[in-house]
Amino acid sequence: MKHKILMILLFFICMAAVPLGFIVKYGQTSSAKEPAPSPSAAVGEEETGVLNALSLCREGFDDETIKAVCILQRTNIRAGDTKLKAVDYPSETELYKRVKAIYNANKEILRYQNQTVILPCSPCSCGFTEAAEEMPYLSAVASPWDCKSDLYDAEIHCRGVSISGVQYLCSQGLSAEEALLWYLPGFHIEASPQ
Repeated sequence: MKHKILMILLFFICMAAVPLGFIVKYGQTSSAKEPAPSPSAAVGEEETGVLNALSLCREGFDDETIKAVCILQRTNIRAGDTKLKAVDYPSETELYKRVKAIYNANKEILRYQNQTVILPCSPCSCGFTEAAEEMPYLSAVASPWDCKSDLYDAEIHCRGVSISGVQYLCSQGLSAEEALLWYLPGFHIEASPQ
């Protein structure tokens, strides 16, 4: 409870400090108009989810952070985003094994108004995430802890979920679900239908 109160207080302080002029809309989302994978790269839905989650994970991530990333990727696949992201991790690495085990053990997805929608994410934000006109289910959310990340760049624009922010929140004791819902107000988490 103490962490939640601190997070809410931090949110209001950050929102007061960030001029509304900074919350502007930018071009296409990072997931728009990506080339489809070649047929030789085609893998099953489960392996696509594991590899896409792996593309966002780093060695230092705890299990809750990896679980949050897996929930995001399972949601995106269920929403129709089956593009395979570029990832160069051999399947014998410890990180691959952890991500695969967590992905397979967790069957949750995010839902918005009883719909499964594609959720963009970014390794880090510039201190807040942005809303998107073409994705009315996304809200601008404060993410001040991103400045603690080695990926921090004041020029980064992030829509949806900041993975560094999720990692920070999970390291402070929040569950994967609580961290995701910080970035995705109005969403709920439920068991995947399959």
